[in-house]
Amino acid sequence: FPVTIGGSYNWFFSGNSVTTDQQFFINDVMPGNYLFTLQGTDSSGNVCNSSTEVTVYSLPTISAGSDTVICAGSTVTLTATGASTYIWTPSGIVNGEAFTPGNTGTYIVTATDTNSCIDSDSLQITVLPIPVASFTAVPTSGFIGTPISFLNLSQNGISYVWDWGNGDSLLVLTLANQTATFNSPGVYLVTLTASNDICWDTASVWVTIAAPLVQIIEPNVFTPNGDGSNDAWGISTQHMLNLRVLILNRWGNLITELGLNETWNGMVNGKMAEEGVYFYRYEGTDVYGVFHDGHGHFTLVND
Repeated sequence: FPVTIGGSYNWFFSGNSVTTDQQFFINDVMPGNYLFTLQGTDSSGNVCNSSTEVTVYSLPTISAGSDTVICAGSTVTLTATGASTYIWTPSGIVNGEAFTPGNTGTYIVTATDTNSCIDSDSLQITVLPIPVASFTAVPTSGFIGTPISFLNLSQNGISYVWDWGNGDSLLVLTLANQTATFNSPGVYLVTLTASNDICWDTASVWVTIAAPLVQIIEPNVFTPNGDGSNDAWGISTQHMLNLRVLILNRWGNLITELGLNETWNGMVNGKMAEEGVYFYRYEGTDVYGVFHDGHGHFTLVND
């Protein structure tokens, strides 16, 4: 409050004398109405009083909003509150209108209220690269129980969800490769979702799983002569769950009974059976629950 009267001065603030300087400054004044009075005495001794009332307004309470994390290419809307006009830095941003940030950075808003009081606030926008999901399967086809390897080639992710296409899934937090097996025949769409917890990307590969063929192999001759080659007779199988085999002589008498993948060495009651034709019947169930039965004959050759 500067004045010039060519004499002495006495300033009063709220009824109290505060200074005899020509001008003074008051800082950190609380909001409110204040009366300032100046008593001046000129060089002739004349006294003059003058008063003025000053209103101090509160600064506006400005909120720029919360810090935000987005993926590259996404839009964001900055909406500051607490005042009547807003100017954002960097320039070009309009309060309440969407825009696309190019990089991670700090955004500052300077706001002015209806009393022309000014304050500011800021927030941080973090721009993350978009995840790219990618993987390969080796092999892309196989039988039930075949291990399938999945090589994760994704980028910019921090978590990965593997959906095997059979109702099972797996969440992992690393780029680690995975191995899976499938217990039923079918065509499975395996999907990988790569995420950075804000946005995500997916990739898929078809995997074909076939049921192994059930095999029942029935030899027609054997030579139990002890030479280590073809010395026993039996029905060999693949993917059978159980099997019962009856071996009969030409008169229909039971010689022996075999189980799954068991063999007969040609011995009957401690002696080598006679050379000739023998008959067999079998029945059993495979791993898929299918019943199999059959019959045939084979020749025992003693040489």
